[in-house]
This record gives sequence, C-alpha cells and structure tokens, in this order.
Amino acid sequence: MKPRFKLKGYTDADGLSVIYLYYYNKEKQTFIDTGVKTKPEYFTGTSVTSKCADIKQDQENLNNLLRTCMNKVEGIILQHKLKYQIEPTVDILREEYYKDGEKQIKELNVIDLYENWITFKGSKIRNTKIFTTILKDLQELYPSGKLYFRNLDNSFFERLVKYWQDVPIQNSTINKRLSCFKNFLKKQTEIGNNEYQFFRNFRSELKNLNTRVNIVILTGEELKTFETHVFKRKALSYVRDLYLVSCSTGLRFSDVIRLSPYNFFDDASGDKWVISDITKTEELQIRIPVPPLAERILKKYKFQFRKISNQKANVYLEDALKECNINELVPIYSKFGPNVTVKRIEKYKAVNFHSSRKYYITTAVNSGIEIGDVMEWSGHTSGTISKYITKGNNQQKKVRTLFK
Repeated sequence: MKPRFKLKGYTDADGLSVIYLYYYNKEKQTFIDTGVKTKPEYFTGTSVTSKCADIKQDQENLNNLLRTCMNKVEGIILQHKLKYQIEPTVDILREEYYKDGEKQIKELNVIDLYENWITFKGSKIRNTKIFTTILKDLQELYPSGKLYFRNLDNSFFERLVKYWQDVPIQNSTINKRLSCFKNFLKKQTEIGNNEYQFFRNFRSELKNLNTRVNIVILTGEELKTFETHVFKRKALSYVRDLYLVSCSTGLRFSDVIRLSPYNFFDDASGDKWVISDITKTEELQIRIPVPPLAERILKKYKFQFRKISNQKANVYLEDALKECNINELVPIYSKFGPNVTVKRIEKYKAVNFHSSRKYYITTAVNSGIEIGDVMEWSGHTSGTISKYITKGNNQQKKVRTLFK
C-alpha cells in the first residue's frame, strides 16, 4: 500500500486545532507533533490561513513550523528511498525524526490510564461492570501491561473483536463494549491525552466482520461420557471440571473462575446455594441452587478454582472433547454483513465454554422447570433467554397430546 504523509488536526479541550503530521505505511501509522495550535477554521488541511490582519504575524510563524516539520519528514523519506530503494517504516521515520534530541510525544499507557479512569469515575460511570470487563480483557490480551495510544489502530480493534468473538459473545454485546471503550478514548482526546483518532471509523467496519450465530451444546449422553472419561493430562481434567460446574449451575466462565468459599451457604434444609456477582449485567447478585454434580466437583477444589484464562480453557476444552471422540459433524452458522453462511465442523471444535450456559438453560426448561425460575438463576430477562433454549423432541411429543 502506498504510504500516506499529510497533516491532520484534532480539537483539544480549549477548542483549538492541534496539528500533527500523519505517516502511514504497510498498515502501520505514526504521528508527529508539529507544535502548532490554531482555531479550527484557520487550518485548511495544509496550512494556517485567515483573513484577519491582526494574526498575520502568528500565521506566518505557524506556517513556518508546519513547513519545517514537513520538510524534515520529506527529507527523511527521500534520503531513505535513495539509499535503500524503499519507503522507510513508521518506526524508522520516527526514530530519525527524533534522534537529534527533539522532544517526543509523551507515551501514555492506555491500560494504566483506563484503570485509573474507572477508579476515579467510580459509580458515576454507567455500565460499570462492562468497563471493568473490558479492563480485564485488555490485561489478558496484553499481559505485559504495555499498550499505548499509537497502538490503537484497526488491527488492534480487529484483534479485540476477534478475542470477544472467540469467547464468544453476541454482536450486540461487542458493539456495547466498543462503545464503552471509545467513550473512554473520546474523553482522553478531549483532555489532550489521546492524539490519535483513527478509531472513530472502526464501527462502520464491524458489520463486515464474520460473526458466529449459533451456539452448539452437548447432548446428555455426550456430557455423561465427558464426565466419566479418565484423562491423563491434569489440565484436561481441570477444564472438564470447570465445564461441568458451569453446565450444572449456568454460571459463565468468568463467574465460575471467581468463586470462593464465601459464595456458598446452606439453607435451613441443608441444601447448598451459591450467591454470585455476575460480570456481564448490572444485577447485583444472583442466587443459584447447587446440584450434587457441581457440589462434588467444588468440594474437590475446596470451593475455589485455580485461575486460567478463557482462551486457554477453550483450547483445553477442545482437546478434552476430541479425546472423548465427540466428533460428530455439526452446522455452524456465521453472519458476514447481511449474509448468513453455514459450514459443518467436528463438534469438539464447535463447543466452547459459553455453550455450558446454554446446556444448563435448555436442560432446565425442557425438564419442566418454570422459565421464571431459570431466568432468576441465570440472570436473564425474557428478551434474552430465548436464544439459549434449544427445544427437544420431548416438547414435540407433549404438544401432540395437548390438542386431540
């Protein structure tokens, strides 16, 4: 792709256009501060101009700064092309530009700034748990804790969306999380911390990303095979136990992995319950009955699991299901823009941790449990629970006996 080299500007908190030089090459970009600030109406995209005579001197000084910056960058590109017969990368350009000691734009760590912003805003932020979930996702994607504003290009957002799709979550939830994160970026731009604004157009590209539509679940027989199989690898046994607890309580992976002994209690009849804060919605807590299967597994781990990432758990889950020969071909429906396509893959590749939640809801509803109770235990509303229910043949048999 041909490199781009031009001036751009963004409006700061004082309403002035801060002008920077933008260089794009091979899907990477860099931004160089020109040191010029002016009223937005005076910046034409290439120079500072105005009909006001009283700012003529300032206008000439500002344009001199712009020309100096552009000439320096143009010289670096020309010298590099003459020497190597190729355009310089963004890293080389930036290194050459600042190597003589000129002050570089201050690098701010997005993760640290985002965490501090959530803490500072506190309860004033709407959808607090969504912001907190995004922070955890960023920390998992960047274990080094280093993420800078210049890294937030389209490839970053595509990687973030791909991570959420692999969880998986629905398009509506991805849109909601992107909106929350961009709200943070917008605020940082307004106060001058974020000088890169190409993230604004990413939403229009989201509709072109391939999104999985259906959630594949195990049958009762397959789950029993999975439960009784003896694995040689401890990691597979551990992930199997996590999955079974999720199947028998309806808790999301993110909620199961956070459980501790303090979440459990016995009622007057001796039955065990779990009280959990759920990570996805604004509900404070849900109260779920703990069935014997989940209780047996939880006792083995003293009611607290070891930490493991969602991505790693899904990798181990696929290996475990493959070892159990759960390899029937199943259809996977994907949405790409307005089009829906279908392909068939082995079931062990199609099942993920989120399917355990659908297994719990489907099994409970098809067994005759009141849907209101299932909604209360799963933290769902009537508008969202329907996509988690897969009707079985027993429902078809029942309806045939109703209307004789």
